[in-house]
Amino acid sequence: AIEIVDDRACDYKSLDVFSLVADNAWNAGIVLGEFRTSWPALADVQGAVTVDHDAVLDRGCGSDVLGQPLLPVVWLANHLAGRGTHLAAGEIVMTGSMVTTKFPHGSGHYRFDVGDLGAVELTLTG
Repeated sequence: AIEIVDDRACDYKSLDVFSLVADNAWNAGIVLGEFRTSWPALADVQGAVTVDHDAVLDRGCGSDVLGQPLLPVVWLANHLAGRGTHLAAGEIVMTGSMVTTKFPHGSGHYRFDVGDLGAVELTLTG
């Protein structure tokens, strides 16, 4: 998936982590890949973000997401259970980033490729 972030022209020099977590309103949408029912060891998967079909912007691996990408889902499920609720079938959980946030500068074709898991693409114009 690709998360569409709207930082509302934030002044990063004045931002602290508590404000960022408390706000949690920068998610403006997501681009989802094909639904999968099986996958490889997620901590070992490799991902790369490219722009305009060849320029690599960043690389990462599954272990960059808190050591194992399913750990945030386990934490969330346990937290919700402790509050008497649960994740519902079909809900989408974004677990964290394999790469750092990239802010596009103008038009371009962006692709996040995670090998055997697939890829998602986004083209920005204007």
